[in-house]
Formats: sequence, C-alpha cells, structure tokens
Amino acid sequence: MFKWLSVQVVSSIFWGNTNLLYYIIYFYNIYSIIQIPFVAQSLKAFISRFPQSLFMDTASLRRGIESLIHMHSSALIPAIMDSGFSCQRCGWCCRENFKIRITKDILRPSNAISIFPDDIRRIVRGTGKKLDEVAQPDTYSCLTDGDTIWAIGWILRRNEEGNCIFYRSGACTIYEWRPVICRCYPFFMGGKGVDIMRCGGLGNKTSWEKAGEIAWMLKRYEIKKLRSYIGILEQVGDKLSPANLCSLPENYSGNVLVCDGEV
Repeated sequence: MFKWLSVQVVSSIFWGNTNLLYYIIYFYNIYSIIQIPFVAQSLKAFISRFPQSLFMDTASLRRGIESLIHMHSSALIPAIMDSGFSCQRCGWCCRENFKIRITKDILRPSNAISIFPDDIRRIVRGTGKKLDEVAQPDTYSCLTDGDTIWAIGWILRRNEEGNCIFYRSGACTIYEWRPVICRCYPFFMGGKGVDIMRCGGLGNKTSWEKAGEIAWMLKRYEIKKLRSYIGILEQVGDKLSPANLCSLPENYSGNVLVCDGEV
C-alpha cells in the first residue's frame, strides 16, 4: 500500500521554472493523446506538436483556457455527430490492450487512467469506497531528486489482470460516477479541432442532443485539464526535468508526494 502525503501544502513550497510543460503533459496525460490510437496517425500528430508544447508556460496555458472559455461548445458538435459515436460499453478503454513506451525503461499501460481529484471524490461518494480503494498515485509518471518522490496525479486502480477495478463482468460498475475523461472518450481536443480515438462505438447514430452533451463535457474537461497543468507546474517547480523521471514498482511501499494541481 502506498503512503502518500497531502499535496495541498506543496504549492507554497515549489515555485520555479514553468517551462518544459511538455513533460507534464506527457507524464500526466499521455493517455489522452495516444491511448487507444488510430496508431500511427495519432502518434504522428502528437509528435508534431512537440516543439510548441516543449516551451509552453503558465501564461500560454492561461491563454488557452481563455480561448476555451470564449468558445461555444456547439462548435464541437458536428465532428461528434459525424463520428456516429454511441457508447457500447464494450470495455475497450477499460482494459489493458497494449503498453505505451514513455522511455526505454518506462512502459505505461494503455488504461492507466489519469483522473482529477473531483473524479475520485465523486466515485467515493457514489460507491462508499475509500480513496485508496478507488485511486492510487500515478506510478508511471513520477519525479525524484533521489530523496523525495513526486507522483504527477492519480490513476484509477487496476486489478491483477491489468483492467480497471470497476470493469467487471463486461461492464463498467461506476458508469454514472465515471471520471470526466471516460465521459469524453473517444474524443479529445487537438490542435485542429476534435481528435477521435479508436472505439467500438463509432459508426453508429447519435442525436444532436447527445452530441451536445459530449461537446459540453469535452470543453469542460479541456479547461479543467489546463488548469490542473498550471497547478502541477506550480507544485513541481524546478524538479520538472527529464533526468528526474522515474516509475515505481507495483509493490512499492514508500512515501509518495502526489502533485495533482489542487491547492
């Protein structure tokens, strides 16, 4: 069992270089770019954004948030309608289908689902489970200076087979309380609009009303994600460096300081 410390005291301690946001995006939310990809196409699109992401800072993030706030979510509806998405609850995004190589030493399961603290609280309220029964520090996205280990956010717990612990008997058992990212999948916002990932629910029919609900949720998710990046950068500060990147073994039992952007 992990022993993690409160992140709420961290933001007043670690203030520093807010460049190299790319690494936070890569560590904390890599799955949102290439989890269940149309393999080469999505990966190529992700890599093509590397230079501009590398030098993004908090000011750029705030501009991105302002842009999203002033964008009406209805602008996203046509792409969602054209996809013909209708969730089949097939569990593809809940199961470990492949691994993503972060570095030569770090492999991240495709379903290592990064979630917001609000997601955890909603699931805890809905299920009556404890926090550590729902989520754990993101062991695939850690930083260390040799003494302290920082986990960049939280992930849903997975079972021994590598599947989400809430995916049972071929169904999601927390569907009404599921994380925001699960509500948005297979849609994410890319540099040129809506990116659509692999999903068995594509090519069906969806209503304008349903597409509007997804569009609203997608806009909300993207704004929340950028705000969390700002908070994480402030918490991690000058510890953000490729040289400090590490992952933790499944049986790790030491202290982990979770940086999830909340203050």
